Amino acid sequence: MNMNNNELFIEKYKELEYLVSIKYNIPKNGSEISFLEKRIEFSNYRKELEYCREVRNFLQHECKIDQEFAVIASNEMINLIDKIIELVKNPITAIKICKKIDQIYYKGLNDYVVSSMLAMNHKKYTHIPIIENKKIVGVFSKTSIFNLLMEEDVCSLNSSVRFKDIINYIKLNTEKYLFCKSDMNIKEMEEIVINEFRNGSKVSMIFVTSNGNEMGDFIGLFTPFDIMGI
Repeated sequence: MNMNNNELFIEKYKELEYLVSIKYNIPKNGSEISFLEKRIEFSNYRKELEYCREVRNFLQHECKIDQEFAVIASNEMINLIDKIIELVKNPITAIKICKKIDQIYYKGLNDYVVSSMLAMNHKKYTHIPIIENKKIVGVFSKTSIFNLLMEEDVCSLNSSVRFKDIINYIKLNTEKYLFCKSDMNIKEMEEIVINEFRNGSKVSMIFVTSNGNEMGDFIGLFTPFDIMGI
């Protein structure tokens, strides 16, 4: 059984090397796992990958004591390689974790602000995407209403006010919003969010669109909290 574990480990390790060389179009020269260790999407497994690489090198040199391997690949190591193989084949992308349009609360420019605010308060939502003709044209939030009341010097809103009437206060530049394509790797987006935070900018929401910017058709959305630690 121990010999089989080592053989299985080496077999799966070779499979992983092959997949990496094909997936990332790099030469198959024994440095494939080192390549993975440097990629942000595998940062959570960096130490484990390094350890597996060392064990594989040890086994490849057929280091034995009395005809027995000095190192035995554990079931956990084999399971880890299986997990990495799956991540290489099917990486976690934006489309896999975002909330689609039928899963979110959103409004259009002709919808009423006050009634939407009541629903927003009842449902404990912090932001309402404003979608028009499949495009994100704005986001309504507490920041929107605060800026509106302060700059317009009003104390209340009429129930007939529509989002199109307060367009200047729901524009996408009122808070920090990011855009990405559906196939963007979540670990790469996590790194972008972290860098924004380090630069003093708090990302409120990330929108997934057909072309990765605000001109594309809306596909879904997620927040920084949805991706941290994935």
